[in-house]
Amino acid sequence: MTTGTHSMSKVDVKEILWVGEQNFTSLSYFGNVSKGDNIFFREIDNFFKASQWLQEQIRDKSSHIPYAIMVDFKSLKEDDFRFLNFIKEEALLKELPFIVYTDCAGTSNSQSLLELGIDDCFELPMDWVRLQNRVDFLHSFKPKLL
Repeated sequence: MTTGTHSMSKVDVKEILWVGEQNFTSLSYFGNVSKGDNIFFREIDNFFKASQWLQEQIRDKSSHIPYAIMVDFKSLKEDDFRFLNFIKEEALLKELPFIVYTDCAGTSNSQSLLELGIDDCFELPMDWVRLQNRVDFLHSFKPKLL
């Protein structure tokens, strides 16, 4: 099983699982997404479907798991953080960067997010370069902490 990247025409592509009602494909969320960034967003609109998809990836040993997970903070809170707890309990998923996004400033302070197990929070619209750098950093650093 590969972790987070897969090859498409000899190019490693980083897959980020994007969970929530707000659709990533509306690039107004990002300033400058470049085709050369080799990032693929798998959009799933709710936590139930996302959990099912992730469980299938874990069961199918020839599959891959995403490079990172991004979810809507408001939806995660309304879900009573059950999806986050599912991620933290799965050995193959708990090391993945878990980032929330929100459309309102001051949603929560970073210390309380870290205590919950959330690695970072980005406000919409996001700074694409900052997000990409943060995901890459967390992907390489977080497994060393656990």
